[in-house]
Amino acid sequence: MTSPTALRAAHLTVFRFVAALIVVIFHYGRVATGQNGFLAAGPQMVTFFFVLSGFVMVLAYGGAGTVPARGYWRARAVRILPAYYLALLAAVFIARWQHRQVGWPPFGLSLGLLQAWWPEYVTRINPPGWSLSVEALFYLLFPALLLYSNRRKPGDWIGPALGFWLLSQSLLLMVLLTGEDPRPGGWAGNLVLYNPLAHLCSFVLGMAAGLKYRTLGTDALGRPGQALLILVSLVMVCCVGSESLFHGHDRTMPIYAASFWAPLFALWILLMAQ
Repeated sequence: MTSPTALRAAHLTVFRFVAALIVVIFHYGRVATGQNGFLAAGPQMVTFFFVLSGFVMVLAYGGAGTVPARGYWRARAVRILPAYYLALLAAVFIARWQHRQVGWPPFGLSLGLLQAWWPEYVTRINPPGWSLSVEALFYLLFPALLLYSNRRKPGDWIGPALGFWLLSQSLLLMVLLTGEDPRPGGWAGNLVLYNPLAHLCSFVLGMAAGLKYRTLGTDALGRPGQALLILVSLVMVCCVGSESLFHGHDRTMPIYAASFWAPLFALWILLMAQ
């Protein structure tokens, strides 16, 4: 029989469709949406994916205490690699058909899901593949992170997770302020936007929210309290991506498209799960 937490994890994955749709609009429909606002918040929705991934995996595996690492990694590979490699080969074929050079370094890195670690190659062949390169780090670390979390009280994870997020944002801000080219496409901008370590705090916050949910249950706040907090957090989420909120901060703009909104997404996912 499927556990209630596993069912709730499956229900939450519906939000992946909404986030994916926003990513598509960001790339192909920004003119129709006025170039900004919630419907053009594609980069921020990738952060939402990372937070939701941590939350859902805790719901799916947290009750097991420990996760057999080899079996877990094998299951992850079987799930994502066939489609990923098919897309990579299609991208190479299209590039060759258009007489564009592919190059062995970016192709080899993409084969190993390592392209997100190299800013100059991260979007060279199959640009959307960078997110799976980031997820690969999450999958690699998840068994150890879950083992560590089971040795602490669920509520004890929230403080360290927020501290890790704050440290990450501070380091990313330093990179943008000291880097020669902080724009997307430049070395510093690409490091902030795509490097797996820049997004690890999002996954950890998602795990912390999932661990908290396992102890709170589905009605810890009461229906009125849940409704109020969901409304407040939804209004804040709808502000995500509005470029007018950050007018005049062009040099630090990439940080808002990385893991900056992860705590808000973690709160919203936790409330929606309840």
